[in-house]
Amino acid sequence: MGYLTREFMDLILLIVAYFFTSIIIAILAVRKQLSWVRAILLSVFLTPFAGAIYLNRSSVHSWYEPRYKCSRCDFSFTEPLGECPHCKSEGHQVVLKKTMAKMT
Repeated sequence: MGYLTREFMDLILLIVAYFFTSIIIAILAVRKQLSWVRAILLSVFLTPFAGAIYLNRSSVHSWYEPRYKCSRCDFSFTEPLGECPHCKSEGHQVVLKKTMAKMT
């Protein structure tokens, strides 16, 4: 009586695999910068296949733009200035470093 039947154990294994797959889809949504809440809700309430379709159909288009960042005040500029104007007004001469900022 205390032992679980094989069918019940298979059902438990299926439920655990279902939720584990839903969590993986939510993690992948975070990596793609999508809503993890939407991904997990679709996966849990519809099926993980619906969550996978959401991952493949939705995408955030991102690109990189050049920025010029001050190492002293940590302010970034879009135009290529030689020195940081904020630090220059305080009497410091800090050369701006070119970086690439991810835009979405």
